[in-house]
Amino acid sequence: MATDQRNYMAIEEFKELGYLQEVNRLFFHPLGLALEVAHDDVKLSILQRLVQIVQRLLHRHLDRGPWRLSGVWDYRHDPEGIIYDDEYRESEEAWLKRASVAQQMVLRGQERRRRLGYVIQPLRPGDDDDIDPEQWPP
Repeated sequence: MATDQRNYMAIEEFKELGYLQEVNRLFFHPLGLALEVAHDDVKLSILQRLVQIVQRLLHRHLDRGPWRLSGVWDYRHDPEGIIYDDEYRESEEAWLKRASVAQQMVLRGQERRRRLGYVIQPLRPGDDDDIDPEQWPP
């Protein structure tokens, strides 16, 4: 990232594109943790709605809408960690999200490897935490 200006993804988009599902499934759940998002059903005034529209038009997204990161579930005491129930795990939604994130990992991973020499950034020289993006998900 070359500039000091950060770009933010809306939490709703993070959830809908499958990133929340996959970061939980592949990282947090085996550790007994889960990243949670919540939807705040708040009534906005007409002025607040106009401000949101203007912000979106200006691509500033200062207001991320009613979705927010709400916390991290902590079930580290459970030796099995957290799992999705069978109904969700076998749903078309879950599989489409998995496929979408896997496709992004392959595309972005190939480019990172080409430009940087790795996909997962090593913390020290000689660390071998890297992955093959063609074999994603692990």
